[in-house]
Amino acid sequence: MTSQLLCRAALTAAFCAGLALLLASPATTQDTKAATPDDQVQAKIEDLAERLGRSLQETHAKKVVVFDLVGPKGMRAPFGSWLADKVSAYLARRYPSLQVVDRSAIRPLLDRRDQEAEQAGRVGRPVDYNTDMRFAREAGANTWVSGSFSKLTSGVGITLTASGAALSRQPVAVTALFPLTEQFAALLPPNLETYVPKNGVYEEGIGGVGIPQCLVCRNPSYTNDARRAKVQGTVVLKVVVTPEGRVKDIAVVQGVQAFPSLTRAAIEAVSKWQLRAATGPDGKPVAVRAAVEVTFKLF
Repeated sequence: MTSQLLCRAALTAAFCAGLALLLASPATTQDTKAATPDDQVQAKIEDLAERLGRSLQETHAKKVVVFDLVGPKGMRAPFGSWLADKVSAYLARRYPSLQVVDRSAIRPLLDRRDQEAEQAGRVGRPVDYNTDMRFAREAGANTWVSGSFSKLTSGVGITLTASGAALSRQPVAVTALFPLTEQFAALLPPNLETYVPKNGVYEEGIGGVGIPQCLVCRNPSYTNDARRAKVQGTVVLKVVVTPEGRVKDIAVVQGVQAFPSLTRAAIEAVSKWQLRAATGPDGKPVAVRAAVEVTFKLF
């Protein structure tokens, strides 16, 4: 008898709880607002900044500065500064250990960096590692986030790249694809052309495209003749990294002229590298054209 009473009490309680939920549901439905396009964009920005913040925290980076994003050929636009402000504010709020530099306090420095990026882009040369390191140090930081945007057929492609001493010259890149909203259109240059990859090959680290990461990248061996002559130098190659992480279409940008054997050794070593492929705007692996430097240095 006791067990039956307990059972009935439980059923009654369950029924009352169900009735309460039914009675409450219309009011709950009325209070819930549908997500607006602005809410969706804000969520995408926070997701992008969160992925960047986690990566920076894993490297134990300190004193981080976020530079303005630039468009193709170093193009400046209000969008680049606006998005950098959003990302910087999120990192400062969510990851105080990163000690993010207040962008509003270094605006003249950011403007100078943008001008150099635009000048370099006009001659087909991106801002290099050493230039950004110089600006970061002037801002009081040792880690920096640079970025780029491009207009794609499917929206606005974003790439943020973190570099610095804590990352051992192996940058970390995160990418995103934003919808081309009216707000974005107002912040982007009106003459911004839609970027289409040449022969299906993207440029690494630009406007929604990531950077390949080394998995197995063995250094070439010094050739005997170059070692005896104590020759040092750097070989710069342009390569295509396939979606499978293999290297092909190797072109020499700069070799060691006095010792062609070093250039050949660099090509042979790089051709055998295995990499984690770069991701495209949709987050899937894509073929990218990448620059590779191989330095021969005697110790």
